[in-house]
Amino acid sequence: MPKGDSMTKRNDSFQRIAFTLPVILVIGVFMVYPILQAIGLSFTDFDGIHSIKWTGLANYVELFTSKEFGRVALNNLYLAVLGIPLSVAVPLIISLLLFERVRGHKLFKVAYLIPGALSVIIVGMLFRVFFSYDGPIHRILNAVFPSLTEVDFWETGLTSIPIIVSAMVWAGFGVNTVIFLSGMSLIPESVYEACDLDGFTWLQKHWYITIPLIINILEFVTVMSIITIFSSMFGYIYSITGGGPGYESTVLEYLIFIKGFRMNNLAYASAASTVLFVALTLMSWLLMRFFAKRGEWQ
Repeated sequence: MPKGDSMTKRNDSFQRIAFTLPVILVIGVFMVYPILQAIGLSFTDFDGIHSIKWTGLANYVELFTSKEFGRVALNNLYLAVLGIPLSVAVPLIISLLLFERVRGHKLFKVAYLIPGALSVIIVGMLFRVFFSYDGPIHRILNAVFPSLTEVDFWETGLTSIPIIVSAMVWAGFGVNTVIFLSGMSLIPESVYEACDLDGFTWLQKHWYITIPLIINILEFVTVMSIITIFSSMFGYIYSITGGGPGYESTVLEYLIFIKGFRMNNLAYASAASTVLFVALTLMSWLLMRFFAKRGEWQ
């Protein structure tokens, strides 16, 4: 190999390292180090004030054997079963309708983004007022179904968690709609012209053509929805129910806040954080494997 080519390759390698090093340092300092520190604290007894004491797996044993963890895990499952399909299906359906360029579709695009511009706390407070005992939703239901006069939406997680999910979906569906539309815009119009010539119905055209061609976008939105459901619901829960009554609407993310910052049990909170991190990583990996297999089948 000529000496000049060798020098050029070395310079290219040096430039790549120089450009990526700041990003690697930022990720290492603000992401990798806190994760490793949390994992390390999960094996200790630490309240943020006194000295750290090594306890091994004691925090994990306490976490998995506590009644509160079972309650919180069920709430997380309930939240995921309701929230993940809605977070994907609602914007997907709306984007398919807007993709047909209905009258006023540009205005709808802007209007759907407005909820996403609001603070999570503001959205939570709005839903808190709407579904309160003397709020408009309760009054409408009482007028239509007088037997519901004694229903309190905040009494149990069975009714309060769907309201939390509704707030999350309403606040975020506009952004996901735009993401889906951006993927659909890359599909050549000739593909749909061929479908029309073959006599495809509207449903067949989008089921067999549009959705398979935006499978990567669908994967991205689904993974982000899972991450949101399991790690970004604090603001909604804090402003709507406060996790109560008791642990009725508390999820693992909110339990970490209660244990770590209200009870000063940082080691226990770190153990719960580690469990959440592992669960999220595993679910995301399984989902990406599923979509990869889906791509192979096609």
